Amino acid sequence: MSAIKDKLAELEDAYSFLRDPAIGMAIEEIKVLRSRIEDLESELQYLNDLIFPKINPFDYQLGLTLQESALLYVMYRMEKVSQWHLDEVTSSIDTKRSSDEDAVDLRTKVTICNMRKKLKPIGCEILNYRGFGYGLTPESKVILQEYIKK
Repeated sequence: MSAIKDKLAELEDAYSFLRDPAIGMAIEEIKVLRSRIEDLESELQYLNDLIFPKINPFDYQLGLTLQESALLYVMYRMEKVSQWHLDEVTSSIDTKRSSDEDAVDLRTKVTICNMRKKLKPIGCEILNYRGFGYGLTPESKVILQEYIKK
């Protein structure tokens, strides 16, 4: 009987603890934070999809490698793409090679050079934004839109 009274006293203490206004406010704050975490996770997924697209309409088209088609898709979706962003895409695809910053930067530049050669015959041009990165001309985006429809 004494054990039951002890448990009952513990439950009453817990109940009075939960009824404390400060605890109630803390619980509400936790609910708000959990909701914010869900929003941030959703936003992070959206940003990851922008940086590392899962579906690339340029795969196996135009004679591009996987790395080239990924960079082209990122440039197609954005007006200007920073060198850093393109390096991140390059690193994410080519994980077996060195992740040294200079090596990745050079690999991205070589990939852009190769892309320019492959895209020139269809009239696509990759612009260089000095000190920032790369982008496609509006005309190039129209041409590429036709390839997406195919």
